[in-house]
Amino acid sequence: MTNQGPENIEPFVLSQTELEKQVTLVAAPIAFAHGCELVHIRIGNQKKSAKVSLYIDGLQAPSSVTLDQLGFLNRLIGDALDVVDAEKKLFSSSYELEVSSPGLDRPLAKKSHFEAMLGKLVRLKADSQGKVKTLTGRLVSINEQGVNIKSGSPEEMLQISWKALKDAHVIYEFPNKNERSK
Repeated sequence: MTNQGPENIEPFVLSQTELEKQVTLVAAPIAFAHGCELVHIRIGNQKKSAKVSLYIDGLQAPSSVTLDQLGFLNRLIGDALDVVDAEKKLFSSSYELEVSSPGLDRPLAKKSHFEAMLGKLVRLKADSQGKVKTLTGRLVSINEQGVNIKSGSPEEMLQISWKALKDAHVIYEFPNKNERSK
């Protein structure tokens, strides 16, 4: 466990719905208190319930969370969400909680996530005049205004503001045969 308090939890730069904010307020401190980070949250509607997907990783190193930790956090966060839901009626009906690791196509939702992936291939969804566009390119830089990627052929530099950014993921690039044999 870490000695740092929840005030040191890095905020998301991607916009969140009110429900996602409420779930984050419950889940992030619990994950943090157990040496993990809430990397991303996604809430979708199913026929009769909401599906709450939490992506959690270790604080010390990417891909360092274990299945045992995920199972433990699933129970803890689920219990805490049940209490908050009973008090505040977060969900209109039941919900299904899924806690997993970020995986190879790791979501990027905090500035530190983008900083760690500079030079990597990314897929972004951004609002462009009321329509969501999917962009793919190499992450070149980030700043207070947003991210810059090189995309297309010929390559052009695209600037995407934090406000316009709706979703972001790393595209895992498998090493080619020559790199693997070294």
